[in-house]
Amino acid sequence: MRTSAVLLLVASLLAACGPAGGPRGSVLALGGTAADGDAGVTADSGARRPDAGADVTCPDPTLASLSAKVFRPTCATAGCHSSDDPAEGLALDLDEAALQVHLRQPSWQSPSGMPLVTPGQKGASYLYLKVAVATPLAGRRMPRDEDPLPDCAVLALAEWIESLE
Repeated sequence: MRTSAVLLLVASLLAACGPAGGPRGSVLALGGTAADGDAGVTADSGARRPDAGADVTCPDPTLASLSAKVFRPTCATAGCHSSDDPAEGLALDLDEAALQVHLRQPSWQSPSGMPLVTPGQKGASYLYLKVAVATPLAGRRMPRDEDPLPDCAVLALAEWIESLE
């Protein structure tokens, strides 16, 4: 568990976030299991491509920044996580107050009813696991059929979740 956390920190410090690659970006490429006791959830193995990244400005670890720079432009697209017809009941284009409430709900897809966001615990937050690890608890890593989110976006999401009480 500690090794995964150290690898995550080192990879995050070494990773650059900037334009290049496909429509989305790249996620942390770490071997082993995800941090915080996510048994059975494995992360990518191999090195991160230095040219990987999305045409996304790196968000700050706040809900407002994540919403503006990641959720709305990347996730809340037609047929995915917009409030018109949200996939798996997850609408990510809501205003900040509604999003705060919505993200505390259990995931529809999680076999155990894991909350989308568990304050202070990224490893117990279904939303984080869906974008941070190659093989999440259920379904596929998001964004579906696209390159993974840039490292900086995944790190900002983790930092925001860890900052919640």
